[in-house]
Amino acid sequence: PREFIRSLTAENWEALDATFPPETDEIVRAIIHMGGFLIKPVSRDVTEVHYMLNLDPRLAYVPYYLVNMFTGQFIHTILESLRKAAEFDDDSEYARRIESNKAVYGYIQEQSEIYWKTRELEENEEKQTTA
Repeated sequence: PREFIRSLTAENWEALDATFPPETDEIVRAIIHMGGFLIKPVSRDVTEVHYMLNLDPRLAYVPYYLVNMFTGQFIHTILESLRKAAEFDDDSEYARRIESNKAVYGYIQEQSEIYWKTRELEENEEKQTTA
């Protein structure tokens, strides 16, 4: 079966409407070469989430194994927060956000249903050809 993958990018950082302090000897910005989430539906109730990140922290005096260790811990925290956010009640803040933004969440639900219907059709066709 096909995997459902979407890519979102920010083409212009100024469009984010954020103010950052200028880079100085004390303020160094990490360079993110590539980063993002890979979201793969496993079943209607289970989603597999991977986070990929390739960055240069521009910290010449810190060994890469330490950078990798801290990055792994940071990513674990992000993924754990996502997992907790996915487990919410009908009267939670997340449920209210979904209810108040039907354009976005309705689109996500619609795409999810299309994916699962297509996947079920493909699996049925595969069973018929192998039977």
